[in-house]
Amino acid sequence: MAMNYTTVLLLQGILHYSPGKEEIPLQQVLGFFDYVNHSLPSYQEFKESMQWAVARELIEVRKGRLKPSANFKVWRESRPRQLSIQREGDEIAQLLALLPKQEEIAAHALVTESEFDDALAAYLRKKA
Repeated sequence: MAMNYTTVLLLQGILHYSPGKEEIPLQQVLGFFDYVNHSLPSYQEFKESMQWAVARELIEVRKGRLKPSANFKVWRESRPRQLSIQREGDEIAQLLALLPKQEEIAAHALVTESEFDDALAAYLRKKA
């Protein structure tokens, strides 16, 4: 899988909701997708984007919670502080285009489909 817009939104959502070293729940990242894109990714799109980002050591996934890697946070801190959502997405896309090609990690689920479905349901309940 090549880097795509879902990957950019995944990374942006993780950056926006992870103050300090705190891991964030999947529900919040899905909310960011809805806020920016007015749509939610499918489980397959989300899983592929997570695998792509984890393989390149941009994010960490633990027990259904996500956080940016130290290297990704350092990169973001090197960018201007006040970026629009669109400009920040463009900056992330430029970074991702520069990353070397790597073997994809095994197709195991970093977040299971049931964890994804539960987070999606919780987000939709909260939104209603």
